[in-house]
Amino acid sequence: MNTALKIACYTVLLLVAGNSCNSVSKVTTTNQGISKQEFLKAPFGHDESIQAFTTQLPARTKITRFARSNVHEPSRTDTIYKFSYKKSELFVYKTYFNREMLMAGKIVNPEIKLVNGISVGLTRDQLLKAISNINESSSDTLVISNEYYGRTFNFIFNNKGKVREIVFSSYAD
Repeated sequence: MNTALKIACYTVLLLVAGNSCNSVSKVTTTNQGISKQEFLKAPFGHDESIQAFTTQLPARTKITRFARSNVHEPSRTDTIYKFSYKKSELFVYKTYFNREMLMAGKIVNPEIKLVNGISVGLTRDQLLKAISNINESSSDTLVISNEYYGRTFNFIFNNKGKVREIVFSSYAD
């Protein structure tokens, strides 16, 4: 095998190995709480692209694609990407013109991190410190939403006051 071909093979091998090693430690965190608006704008601390979720979600996350006719142009096909990790699921919608947006999800595994270290297992106080300007509630569910972003997050607490589940949805026309 000639030298140029060997270098090309090693480069491809390194790129593939580097892209297959996912890490959850790349989540953006700050020492103080982020605003509710900042959280709803970028809940995972990165863009909502399929590539970003592929890179940021834990290793062994499975990806399934579903074709869907576009609502406005039925002759065009959009794609829904389902990211599954253990019992957690995230859905990203990709339009036929390549716009990608976070659609919905249910997070029950602490390995999936949101911005500012928010995850399943946090106490109510830790969550209230991670996201500023949200109303404290003693209810078993804390709801954060904003019409401008068309997004709602439900943090569901167990009887010990820890987040047991995060359920969210986004409006996508």
